[in-house]
Amino acid sequence: MKRLTRRANHPILYRNLRMAASVLLVFLIGFGSILTVSTEARTFVFGWMRVRYQSMYEYFFEGEIENPENVTYYPQWLPEDCKFETSYSTLGGEVYIYFTPRDSLVQFSYISKSNEKLYMDGVDAEQKDVMINGGSGKLYISHNEGQTSSLIWMNKSRTVLFSISGDYDEDVLIKMAKNIVEK
Repeated sequence: MKRLTRRANHPILYRNLRMAASVLLVFLIGFGSILTVSTEARTFVFGWMRVRYQSMYEYFFEGEIENPENVTYYPQWLPEDCKFETSYSTLGGEVYIYFTPRDSLVQFSYISKSNEKLYMDGVDAEQKDVMINGGSGKLYISHNEGQTSSLIWMNKSRTVLFSISGDYDEDVLIKMAKNIVEK
């Protein structure tokens, strides 16, 4: 009885609440329909995400990749002092390791499976947003002796995550990243 009395005393409030609920429901149904039909909308909402933990970042894929790319990538250009050391396959991609005369390593890796993760120790590094061949990424510039700088970026469709780390400045890392090609 109290509820009916309250509703009778405040008809505008209850009408506005019903209207807001209706608008929200229409929006949710419409948004869900767009995600079901449009690949571009799904890649906008889903893709590689970055979460900060105490001393590192975790990159993980949010959503499901319907058709994971079975493409192999490799660096087409590296500085002249880099010599191939080894490579190995992971569950979701590959890792390439190169040796430099300065007793440092350069590592290139990529992940194309939605259940793989990448961990990055770049919380204390200077960070810059970058675009690599249409995909967004982060450049982590280390100012600590003995710690390498890293570049992490996604391909244009946000389904593959790439990573390059080495003892080089940002221009060299970006040039290496822009020269990653499919085998």
